[in-house]
Amino acid sequence: MLDELGRVVLNHGLTATLSSGIRFFRLRLHQKDEKPTTAESLGAPPSDRAVNSRMSPAGISLFYGAMDQRTARAETFRLAPGNMPEYGTIACWTSTRSILVLDLTKHLESPSFYAADESYLYDEAGFLYGFIADITQPIERDGREHIEYVPSQIVTEYFRTGFSLPTGERLDGVLYPSARKKYGKCVALFVGNQQLNPTYGFETAPPIALDSTSIRRTFARPRRHT
Repeated sequence: MLDELGRVVLNHGLTATLSSGIRFFRLRLHQKDEKPTTAESLGAPPSDRAVNSRMSPAGISLFYGAMDQRTARAETFRLAPGNMPEYGTIACWTSTRSILVLDLTKHLESPSFYAADESYLYDEAGFLYGFIADITQPIERDGREHIEYVPSQIVTEYFRTGFSLPTGERLDGVLYPSARKKYGKCVALFVGNQQLNPTYGFETAPPIALDSTSIRRTFARPRRHT
């Protein structure tokens, strides 16, 4: 099934290359007295602190960000116990090279239902619309998210480890519509906490780098979503 999904993605051109210099925004929530300023503290969480998320199970470290600051805030801030403000630090990360992503924000051109020679494309487009709707719908943290996230986690793991273009290129992440801000775009990059540390000693430089001049303290009094 997953290999078939990969074929459908290729048929509909749902990959895109983001150029070097693209900006991503990530908001890290923390206690009032914390002051994170490093790539390690503002990037993807360490594996032992990575919680169950939309596209990754607990223990798998991915970089979740957004293409603009408002979307980063909308995706990250949640209703705090007792309606107390949640504190955080927002920062900009810039791509150091081109990044290949599964692009779930692209508009799908659905062929005519009556075109007999293209009916399979109609079915594929319908399946993709349903898949995108499932993977981007808001999921409340009511204790059931470990169940609701499983399908998107399995699919993401396939695109992270088992999918490649005919040229052999592998994906660097997934670009997807925001579940909490209309027209907002989010990204899940397949880079963990250690890979974002420029001094760790990897043979290749991290695909994104922290802009230390962009670091800003922020807070919000959360409001209920209706």
